[in-house]
Amino acid sequence: MHKIIKARFINKYWLNIVQIDNGFALVNTHRGRKMSDRDGIEKVIEYFNTREEAENRLKEYEKGKYTI
Repeated sequence: MHKIIKARFINKYWLNIVQIDNGFALVNTHRGRKMSDRDGIEKVIEYFNTREEAENRLKEYEKGKYTI
């Protein structure tokens, strides 16, 4: 079972840190705030061994170091 640990709305998309069987994943859900902007597609951006690594990468996305 996968569990969402943290979610942030960045540049019109939701990014989630998801706990998976062997670590954590940063997932772009391609979901905008408005229902008309949601396409239901999910894409794993990157996998991490620790929650701290995943949270640090999410912070870098929030600061604009990476594009979505």
